[in-house]
Amino acid sequence: MRRKGKSDTSILQKECDILYQQIGKLKWPRSIVSGAITQVIHHFFPKSVSNALRYDWDNAVPLTNGEHGRHHQANDPHIHGTVIQKRGQKWHDILLKRRWQESVHTDKIYYEKVKERLLDELSKYGTIKRE
Repeated sequence: MRRKGKSDTSILQKECDILYQQIGKLKWPRSIVSGAITQVIHHFFPKSVSNALRYDWDNAVPLTNGEHGRHHQANDPHIHGTVIQKRGQKWHDILLKRRWQESVHTDKIYYEKVKERLLDELSKYGTIKRE
């Protein structure tokens, strides 16, 4: 059943975003900044500036809600600085290059493929069974 005013593509995108968050929390149960329990998977390069990195695990940063808020609301440079320090400048440079060089066409077919990939990955954590 389609939600009023929502396209199939936007519904699939939302489903993929939820799966990405769920899997990310399983992959990284602790914040890279503080070591506290991960509450959100932050996109190092924002979704709004790189659709190619939206579901890229290299772009995923496990944070607490407080750290995420400090980064977005207070523009706290400590968050990104700590991530770069822990993951390394080479990691940052590779992601930066990918951000500018890659782009994807985000249509219904794209999100269906992403969703299938994410569901397969989630099933490896034993949270769901894939047939």
